[in-house]
Amino acid sequence: MNYNRFLDLHLCTKIKLKKPLHGNRCIFNHGGAPYYYDFNFDVGSQMMNRLGKNEGYGEGNSKILAGVEVTRLGDSLLQVANGEISKELERLRYLGCLVAIEHLQDATVYPQLQALMSWISDASMVNKLRVNCHGSGTSKGGFLMGGAELTPDQLVAALVRHGLTRDGRAKVKPGGTAHAARWKLDDEVTACEGCKTPFQKTWYGSSSKHHCRRCGGIFCERCSARTLDLDVALVGPDKPPAKNVKQARVCQTCFDTVRTNRIASFGLQPAGGVVHTSQNLDKYGLQTFTLALCMGAKSDSEFSNERSRGEGLSEAEARFASDSLAGRLVAALRQNNLRGVKVTASNQLVCNDRRGGQGIMNNSEITYPGGGGKTVSLNKGELLIPGLVWGMSRTAEDNWNRLPDIQRPESGEITVGPNKTLEFGRVDHYHAHAGLVKSVGDQLRQTAPSPFFKSEFSATWASLAPKLKTLGDFLKKWKFDSWNWREDVCYSQTTRRANTSKTLRLTPPPRIERLEKGPITKDGTPTIKVIARAGDDMFKWFKSYEIS
Repeated sequence: MNYNRFLDLHLCTKIKLKKPLHGNRCIFNHGGAPYYYDFNFDVGSQMMNRLGKNEGYGEGNSKILAGVEVTRLGDSLLQVANGEISKELERLRYLGCLVAIEHLQDATVYPQLQALMSWISDASMVNKLRVNCHGSGTSKGGFLMGGAELTPDQLVAALVRHGLTRDGRAKVKPGGTAHAARWKLDDEVTACEGCKTPFQKTWYGSSSKHHCRRCGGIFCERCSARTLDLDVALVGPDKPPAKNVKQARVCQTCFDTVRTNRIASFGLQPAGGVVHTSQNLDKYGLQTFTLALCMGAKSDSEFSNERSRGEGLSEAEARFASDSLAGRLVAALRQNNLRGVKVTASNQLVCNDRRGGQGIMNNSEITYPGGGGKTVSLNKGELLIPGLVWGMSRTAEDNWNRLPDIQRPESGEITVGPNKTLEFGRVDHYHAHAGLVKSVGDQLRQTAPSPFFKSEFSATWASLAPKLKTLGDFLKKWKFDSWNWREDVCYSQTTRRANTSKTLRLTPPPRIERLEKGPITKDGTPTIKVIARAGDDMFKWFKSYEIS
C-alpha cells in the first residue's frame, strides 16, 4: 500500500547503554543531554533507502530528524498554532524522528508530539505509523532500549494523550486525491492504464503520457482529457500535493467518481438514477501501525499465525498471540477506541547482520559441541549441522556412553520430524512397558480408570524423566537462534506416524524453509541440512497482522 503520510518513530533512551550494538555511533547529544539509540544510527540509510522514490518519498517532501529528540525540538516545524500544524509539516509525506521512552512514560503533554499525532491522524489522508525499537518476546515484556522499558499500554496512552485518533470517514472530500494516490514514474508504465494501448517512443521521448492529478496514474491523451477543480491535487513525484487546483487533468474513472460524490453531497441523483462510488472512506486516516522490532508478535514459546506471499489467512484467522507485545498493543488500541487499524509485526528478529546492520539479512545462528566454539550462520541459503546430540565433540560423546542405562536415552540421533521440525534424540518406552501400553488403551476405553491404574501409569511415565533430562542437558550445549523446543512424541521415520517414544522437538523460526537429511561425513557422522528462504525482504514476507 502507498501512504500519503508516513511517520517513522524511533524510540531512544536517556539511560546509558551497557553494550550498544554499534558503539559511540549510537549516542547523540541534544539540548545538553545525552540520548542513546541501540541500532545503526545512520537513520537515512535505515529508512529512506528502503522506501525509495517509487514510494513517493523524496527530498522535496521528506524530513529526517536524526540528531535530536523531538520533544526537545524548538524550531517551527513541530508547532501547533490555533489547533493547526505548521505549513512545513503539512506539506511532508514522510518524517523520521527519535523520541525518548522516558518522555512517553510521564504525564507531560509535549506540543511537538501533538503536532505529529495531528499530522498522522488526518482523516483526509492515508497514513502509516511505524515504531522502531527492541521488543520482547515474553508475555510481560515491552519496548526495550538499554535499561528503559515501555509497555504497549503506555505507548498507546501516550499517543492518544497527544491526540492520536482514528476517524476514517469524517473529513474525506470527493475533490481530494484518491485513496493511496501516488505520482507514478514514467518508467513504471508502458501502456495506458485506461485503454491499455502501448505508448510509442520517439526520439524526444514519449509525448503521449499524461498523469491524472487525482490518482497519479499514467494515461494517454484521450483517457486523460477530462478536467476538474480539485481541493487537493498531485503535481509531481517529489512535491507535496497542491491545494485548490483549477481545471486539473484527471482520468475518466476519477472524473466519474468526483462527479458522482459531488452530486450525492447535494442530495441529488445523477443521470441514470443510482449513486455509485468507488471510494472506501474507511481506508483514510491512520491505516497501518507497524512494529519494526524483535519478536513483536511472539509470546514466550508461541508463534502467532504467519502470513506470507503465496499463502494467506482471512482477517478472522489472523490473530497475534494474545499476550504477545503486538497482541497487547492491539488490545490497547481497541480499549482506546482506535478501531480498524492494521497492526503488523515480525515474529522474530529477521535482521541479524552483525557487520553493521545494512539491509535485511537472512541469518540463523546454530552453535554445536565440538565445533570449536564457532557459530554457524545461515547467510548463504543453507548449512549442515551434525545429526548427533553430542555434535562433533568426542568428550561429549564419551560422557554420553558412560551414562547408566537409567539416564541414557535409546538414541542420540537428531532426525527430521514432521512439519519441518527436528527430533533431538529418542526415549523409547514401548518395548520396556509393552504390557502397560496395552493397558493404557484398555483403561482409556473405560469411563472411570481405577486409582491403581492412574498411579501405575504416572510412575511409569515418571521413569522417563531422567532420560529426557539427559537430552535437555545436551541441548543446553547447543544454540539454536530463535528456535523453540518442547517434549513431544517421536515419529516413525518410515510410517511418519506417532509412536510411543518421546523426544525434544525443535521448531525453527519461519525464515527456515525446510529441513532434510544430509550426507554422511567421512567419519560416519550423519548430518542435517537446514535451508533458509532466499531474499532480502524477509520482514515483508514473514510477519503477522491483526485488525484492531
